[in-house]
Amino acid sequence: MSYKIGELEILKIRKVLTEELGNKFNIKVFHKAVLDCIGPLDLLEECVRWRVEEKGIDLKVRTKQFVDLLF
Repeated sequence: MSYKIGELEILKIRKVLTEELGNKFNIKVFHKAVLDCIGPLDLLEECVRWRVEEKGIDLKVRTKQFVDLLF
């Protein structure tokens, strides 16, 4: 059951980023970002966004909770 919850969350994040980035969306960068993110599922989206931004793709949203976790 838990693997399915994770799968649904990853698909949701992929859809959001695909819509937000349009033709800048890169599936390889997305997959690498998901695999690099370790931690609770509720922080996965923020971690993926942070990893994607590291690759030079600018995103607008980052929560204070995730930033506080990093520093």
